[in-house]
Amino acid sequence: MRLFSLLFLLSVASTLCAQQKELYYDADWKPCDVSKASFASFIIKTDSGWVMSDYYIANKQIQMKGLFADEACKIRNGVSVWYHVNGYLSSYAYFKNNKKEGACYSYHDNGMMRDSAFYKDGEVTDTYLSWHRNGVMRDSIKRLNDSITVSV
Repeated sequence: MRLFSLLFLLSVASTLCAQQKELYYDADWKPCDVSKASFASFIIKTDSGWVMSDYYIANKQIQMKGLFADEACKIRNGVSVWYHVNGYLSSYAYFKNNKKEGACYSYHDNGMMRDSAFYKDGEVTDTYLSWHRNGVMRDSIKRLNDSITVSV
């Protein structure tokens, strides 16, 4: 029984390794050799799509993690989270067929909220709020209908 369990775990591990892809990018996000890379990307096939995790090579911190519908990771379909180089959250958004959906947030590199908005099919549907780095509100936009928005 132990031998069977060990063989099963080894087969699962080898399958997972075969499903992972590594890519390297320079500072301009152009593909490059690992020796010149500023970013490393790991793509893993899951039951709900492909998960891409990007890392800053210099400090080995995560830069982005997102769920995609396609193997080329061009169509976002699920949660995507970005991080500043210092490790603080940069932005959080849910995508449906590459368009923002629901509440989406972004943050300054000091951890203070930068803006927030509600989206439907990639468009702001209600209120968009933004803040300065010190936490003081900057402005707001209220969408009244398809043709009228009010900015304060």
